[in-house]
Amino acid sequence: MEAPVFGSGNNGSVLPPPEEMEPEEGFLLREWKRQNAEKLAEKERLEKERLTMIMDDADAYKDEFLAKRHSHCEAQKNNNRDKEKVFLAGQEHFHKSADKHYWKAVSELIPAEIPTIETKRNKDRNKVTVIFNQGPKPGKATDLSRMRQILLKLKHNPPAHMKTAPPPPPPKAAEGGDKAKEAENKAPPAASPPPPVVEAAA
Repeated sequence: MEAPVFGSGNNGSVLPPPEEMEPEEGFLLREWKRQNAEKLAEKERLEKERLTMIMDDADAYKDEFLAKRHSHCEAQKNNNRDKEKVFLAGQEHFHKSADKHYWKAVSELIPAEIPTIETKRNKDRNKVTVIFNQGPKPGKATDLSRMRQILLKLKHNPPAHMKTAPPPPPPKAAEGGDKAKEAENKAPPAASPPPPVVEAAA
């Protein structure tokens, strides 16, 4: 039998097996690979530069934020200390005047300015510049006019059981000193406590 015309006897295939074939790269393919590698290297370099720039911006932002926060905290501390001094002075004044004019001191605790909040058409009306007491419903100020009215009424006309007697007048200096010495001389000596009783052991 004759050999096939278009075959070498290797299963009818003219080409060698694929594992023996070495691909030949053309000039255009090699040039494209070189340009692609350069582009990738440039892209990686730009990405690293951008990343370092972002990290530097983030560090600068963090430093600025921390400095601003520190200054805000210091200002808030000073503000709170000043408010505390004013509050303590007000408390001291309240306790001093509460014995003399009880209802007057109590009525001074209620703030005088309570704004009304209008929540109708314009949103700018909601912005209130005065500090107000929040009521049970959010966004609505507590109406303290009735409470203020009652306390003013009690201030001018306190009930009988709340009226305080005026303090006694202080004794005169010359007579008071002699009377105090006489009272000390006439006062019996303080009794000493009895000695403790010790029980004998049985």
